[in-house]
Amino acid sequence: MLRLTVDGKVLDALKVAVPKKNKAKERLEKYVSNLEQIVNLEIFRTRPFQMQFKEHYWASLTAIQELGGQIWSLNNIRTHKWLEDNGLQLVEQVNKNQANNITGEIAIIKFTSLVKVEDDEDLAKLQAMTDADLEQYLLSMPANNLAAYQSLLAPFWATPASQVNADYDVLNVNIPSVIAYIKRLVRSKVSNKDKTEFLKALRVLRVAQINNNTYPQKKKLSEFGRTYYEGVSIQSVNKNLRKSILANCYEYDVKSSVVAWKLAFAYELLASEGKACLVDEQFTAIYYYLTYKKDYFDDLQLKVFGSTIGLSDDKQKAMIKEAMTALSFGGKLNAQWKNRFGKDEVSSVIKIFGNHFINERLIFTKSVEVTEFNKQQARLDKFIIKKFKALYPYLLTMPALQTNAGNMSRSKLLAWLYQNAETIAMDIVRSELRKIGVAVQANIHDAIVVDRKLTDREVKCIEQAVIAKTNLAYFSLGETHYV
Repeated sequence: MLRLTVDGKVLDALKVAVPKKNKAKERLEKYVSNLEQIVNLEIFRTRPFQMQFKEHYWASLTAIQELGGQIWSLNNIRTHKWLEDNGLQLVEQVNKNQANNITGEIAIIKFTSLVKVEDDEDLAKLQAMTDADLEQYLLSMPANNLAAYQSLLAPFWATPASQVNADYDVLNVNIPSVIAYIKRLVRSKVSNKDKTEFLKALRVLRVAQINNNTYPQKKKLSEFGRTYYEGVSIQSVNKNLRKSILANCYEYDVKSSVVAWKLAFAYELLASEGKACLVDEQFTAIYYYLTYKKDYFDDLQLKVFGSTIGLSDDKQKAMIKEAMTALSFGGKLNAQWKNRFGKDEVSSVIKIFGNHFINERLIFTKSVEVTEFNKQQARLDKFIIKKFKALYPYLLTMPALQTNAGNMSRSKLLAWLYQNAETIAMDIVRSELRKIGVAVQANIHDAIVVDRKLTDREVKCIEQAVIAKTNLAYFSLGETHYV
């Protein structure tokens, strides 16, 4: 958590304006306490490297201004305004004219030279500790951080018991495993991403330590059908931290979920065209991708990275998987454009391969595996869009699916259809699990986490229930043990 120390000249100036005993001190302490709390509430929002490097922070400027108190003896002026008017402001907004209700962006601030900032949860401080001191630090909440973490939990604690399940999903946190994860990070060479995960892990740990080993996640419902969570959640942490939080649990996720959903429409598409051929004959690349995925990826990896030096096998596989996932969700192969602010943008596939693997990207985009996959997917996309536009004309004018120009976005429509279908399928999975007395420990869009291994028969019964109720013919669950 950040601790702020303000230059003495600020209080001296305020005492001149508000000479009544202790009043200036009270006003300034309230303002600084509020400023600390607001910045700390957003401290776990992911900050790009440039923000971290420049010591910029997310914060609600409105809350800083409106909740920082007022000076009654000076015509009820807000303390924030008085500081600004007298050249003693403690914060400055970096992204002026960008953070507002219209853009939906939050303010980015920096502290002025009048403020000394100390982060008592800084990774470097933990790295300087002895093993014994680190162990003690992680096992118990530092007293000066208790109030800040209690304030994070205040809304949850204030929620009536009858409303908790509607508003929150609560994680059972394996505290020893999370402590072990943090220790490994502290004693390792860390990247900027690792530093962010360290902060997330520490937040989950501290909240669980004062909340009966549980971590509440406030639900945030999307118009597209999914349930997200506010702030740090099981969805926003990386896989290694997720496995530590839910150690010894089992994840069951839908294999190639969006591709399987699209191919489920192939029978109907072929019937509409009067073709009696098999799906695997008309959609060979996608069928091969779903049915023989390992062979598909191995062949593509060899073709793309066969002569590449300096990139490990695991990283090659990860890059191919990420690129194919991007294509599955509508990513373009080589697209480049300017966004509405005039800034140059490139497709996710270009970003994945980056500037160091341009030749590999070209091989990837021209390979028959990828070009045929793309053509066949486009054919399915066209059919799905046409089908649902005819069935539900209201989708044409649904605000969430509009482009900036006021037209229906094909990509948004596909995302809306898929994510709603995903939610329906996973609701069936959860319902089937309740029937056999298995409690869901976490929800991650197209995956659930449970506290025991399901038998092969249980998995097959769940898959068959989903297929029977949704006609998702290629629905299949994969298993990952969190060890």
